[in-house]
Amino acid sequence: MGVVRHKIWSDLWRNKGRTLQVVLIIAMGAFAVGMIVGSGDLIRVGLTKIWLASSPSMINLMVDPPIDDETMQSLKSVRGVEDVDGMLLTTIEWRHDPSEPWRAARLIARDDYDDQTYAKLSLVSGEWPERKTFAVMQGADTAFDIPQGTEIQIRVEDKIYTAPIDGVIYNPLGNPPDFGGNAEFYTTRQRFSELTGESNFAQLFAGVPVYSETAATAAADQIERR
Repeated sequence: MGVVRHKIWSDLWRNKGRTLQVVLIIAMGAFAVGMIVGSGDLIRVGLTKIWLASSPSMINLMVDPPIDDETMQSLKSVRGVEDVDGMLLTTIEWRHDPSEPWRAARLIARDDYDDQTYAKLSLVSGEWPERKTFAVMQGADTAFDIPQGTEIQIRVEDKIYTAPIDGVIYNPLGNPPDFGGNAEFYTTRQRFSELTGESNFAQLFAGVPVYSETAATAAADQIERR
C-alpha cells in the first residue's frame, strides 16, 4: 500500500498542472450545478408569484355560442360560484406590410382592462388598448418583431385594417412563441365587436370561495347546466 500511495502522490506531483486543471474542472462543475439548482428555485418562486398575482381562475371554460352580459351576471348567482369574468377571443391574420404573407394570430378583448377579476392581463409597457389601438403579447413583440410604436395590418373576414401597437401585455394564459404560439393581440371590447361582429364572451373564468377539486368541479357542472 505504501508503494502504491507513493506512486500516486508522485504522479500527481509530476503532473501537478493537469491535476490542478482536473480539480478546477470539478470545482467549476460543482459551482455550475449549484447555480443551476439555485437559479431553478428562484425562477420557480418568481413564476409562482407572477401566477398568483394574475388571480388565476379555478374554472376556465370555452363557451359556444358566446354568452352575453346578462348571462354572465346570472352565473354569479350559481351555487358554489364566488365570481365570474370573461374574455372575447377569435382568430385573425396579420402581417407587417403587403410584402409579407398573412400569418395566424389571436385577437383578445376584455370588458374592462382596469377591472379584471380572474386571469388578469398585466400591462408591461405603453398603454392599454384604446379606440383603434392594439397591444401585443409580451414575447410575441420580440419573436415576431412587433415592437411598441409600430403598425401592423390585420385581416378579419377578408377585410384589411391597420392597427397601431401602443402597448405590450403579459398574459398568464398565453402560449409563448418559443413553445409554438402565434402572435397575440389585444383590443377593446367595442373595437373587437366592430371588427368581428361579436360582442359576447367566448371564454369564461370563475372561482369558488375555498378551492378544492370537488368544489370547483361541482361549480363548473352547475355553470354548464345553465
